[in-house]
Amino acid sequence: MTDLKTVLLFFSFSMGPFLLHLMFNLFYFLLIIAITIAAFFISYTSNNHQVFVAYLVVIILLSFLIRRTIFLKWDLGLNIHFIRFLHRLEGHESEIEEAGSDSTRVNLPQNPGETLKKIKENLKKSGIYRIPFKLLTALAAPYINGQELFKESSHPDSILRLKRYALRLTLMEALAFLLLLIPFGLISFLFTIGVESAVKVLIYVLGFFFAWFLHSAIVLPISGLILQKRIVKIM
Repeated sequence: MTDLKTVLLFFSFSMGPFLLHLMFNLFYFLLIIAITIAAFFISYTSNNHQVFVAYLVVIILLSFLIRRTIFLKWDLGLNIHFIRFLHRLEGHESEIEEAGSDSTRVNLPQNPGETLKKIKENLKKSGIYRIPFKLLTALAAPYINGQELFKESSHPDSILRLKRYALRLTLMEALAFLLLLIPFGLISFLFTIGVESAVKVLIYVLGFFFAWFLHSAIVLPISGLILQKRIVKIM
């Protein structure tokens, strides 16, 4: 059973955690769209285009921070549900539906960032530095789930292999984002034919945010769970 197939089965039989993750991403996306349109009209009416440019820079940087703090709990919750799904499967494909029916509540720490910091410090003691945030999140999920985290996976060679695997997944995520930008770019082009340049900018920006939403709500969770399965395999 391939990693991607397992993730898709998890989404099929345990839709609750994924739908919750999708709902919060959708709410965040709609909020960003509303603020973006407001920032555009403020910039347009004041004839100060630097306001809109500055807004875009700030909102993109702020979004990375928000996803590493506020969204961290939802990412960890999804990963923990996936770990429980894998444990209940125990290699028996005939038990997939039963494994997906597990709705045990996930109790997350009040400050999951502290858990990530603790894991990062333990890895530094083993000589492992510059751990991708995606890998830290995937390592934190079994730890929060009550499992002994550092067995074989604590070996520096195993962590380095996971680090390289996480970086490959990041490259695939970037490629997926570029592929998502293509159709939204074409749609934006069609909608901006004959439209004044200022409005063109807004439509292209909204197209960018649409692609970003799909990437954050679908591509990133799938990539994160694929990495999570790889970690479960070696624990």
